[in-house]
Amino acid sequence: MKPTSRVKVVGATLILWMPFVAVAAAQAPANETEVATEVRTEVPSRVKLTKLQGRTRESRTRDVVGAMIVVQRETDPSTFYLTTSGGDGSFFIDRLPDGNYTVRLSREGYASEVKTGVRLKYPFRAVVEVTMELGEADLSAAGDAATGARAIDLKGSVSGADGNGIGEVSVRIVRQDGMVDPVAMRTPVDGTFSFDGLPPGEWRLEVVGIGYLPVRQRLIFNINSAVAVQLVKQPMDYIPSPLELIPPEAPIAPEGFR
Repeated sequence: MKPTSRVKVVGATLILWMPFVAVAAAQAPANETEVATEVRTEVPSRVKLTKLQGRTRESRTRDVVGAMIVVQRETDPSTFYLTTSGGDGSFFIDRLPDGNYTVRLSREGYASEVKTGVRLKYPFRAVVEVTMELGEADLSAAGDAATGARAIDLKGSVSGADGNGIGEVSVRIVRQDGMVDPVAMRTPVDGTFSFDGLPPGEWRLEVVGIGYLPVRQRLIFNINSAVAVQLVKQPMDYIPSPLELIPPEAPIAPEGFR
């Protein structure tokens, strides 16, 4: 039986017999014209991010816990990624854009290590395995030498291994030449922080959260910069270094103002 189409008329019903094939043939040119004139727009793909991971060891049987890890993309001197090695010496930094990176590793009592040209390319992850030797740590600042005198702004975030922000973390920056008083704040629930109007130069960033390994690193800020800090849970048997036991400096009021 051929398909039918019904048209309702007041007072009567008219049945029209129309072959389906004929209808399709009649509509084909219109459809073809519509497709031919259709404008397609390409939707830009999302930026793909990847991961850098590694492990710090003194030997095959001894891990280096609490080593400071500083990661910086060679084409982006304004952004720093900071974390520490955990209880088994392992570390990772997630959500990194493609590029070549420099990885700095330091821990008091060990000679510092610097790995350059670490290539990250989505969807592959980069792995940095380091054997640290006993020696004197290089505590020099990461970043390019400061130029100019224009004030800069520093933005940052503090997160855990799950990527979620951590609140109530103490963030403090100290000017290394002592020309400016230290400034500090506690992170809100989302873990963000900011310091505006800083003079460019070398600063020491200190990030301390209850139950987490501390982050302390010298950084050079010569332009508006961003710092992403990933805190790692502190092992129960963690032994802090002597530098970590030194209380933070406090400004001393001049005579007559005490």
